[in-house]
Amino acid sequence: ANAKAIETALKTLEAVSQKDEAQAKADANGNGSFRNWFTGPAKDSGDSRASDKLSKQVYAAIGANDRAALNALARSGKLKDWTDPEGRTALMVALSAERFGAARALLAIDKGVERRDKAGLSALHYAVARADVALVQELVGAGYDLNVKTPSGTSLLFYAGFNRDLQVFEWLHARGFDPRLRTARGETLLMVAAEAGRTPLLRRLLELGADANEHDNDGRTALMVAARGGQVEAARFLAKSRARVKAT
Repeated sequence: ANAKAIETALKTLEAVSQKDEAQAKADANGNGSFRNWFTGPAKDSGDSRASDKLSKQVYAAIGANDRAALNALARSGKLKDWTDPEGRTALMVALSAERFGAARALLAIDKGVERRDKAGLSALHYAVARADVALVQELVGAGYDLNVKTPSGTSLLFYAGFNRDLQVFEWLHARGFDPRLRTARGETLLMVAAEAGRTPLLRRLLELGADANEHDNDGRTALMVAARGGQVEAARFLAKSRARVKAT
């Protein structure tokens, strides 16, 4: 009976997603989707900078975790003002692409504590979203502030919702970060984890008392967010946890 109830919930989810397809497309284009809080590895955007010689050198060095090449670029002064089309520094790009050897080399070259990308994110946001606890700690030791917020006031903890390593969340939680926080749009960390498909974090948040049926300002629940993001495992887990498809 439970399995039938889950399948019914998932079919309802599909219907809701199809009905709201226009809104989902708007989300995917940057109007509220969690994905757009954290942009992934650099892609060809058509911007001339993405194909210039220096950018190719930077991307190649990062991709190969080539510390020698990165140090050579730094000595030439070419890395100082370089950013990708999203305004990300080489350190942010390395963290985004999960090239942690390159990230450590770049952190040693230039801590970049005050640098921000076009979305107002620092390298610490990228580390919390992608790296392990050790590298997050290294950035904090280099002077990055754990209390940093985005221009819209979003807490750093929300970026742990993208990370496959649950220990990053646990480390931040142990330092007083409240998993019950919401964004200005009413989004919860449970919703971020749902869209990212981080089932272990979903389980942990529910253990800590998160309400699977809370909704954001647009009426979206974590289960709806998981469905729109195509996260079947997360959706099944939430359905088993008696989460509702939409707010009532």
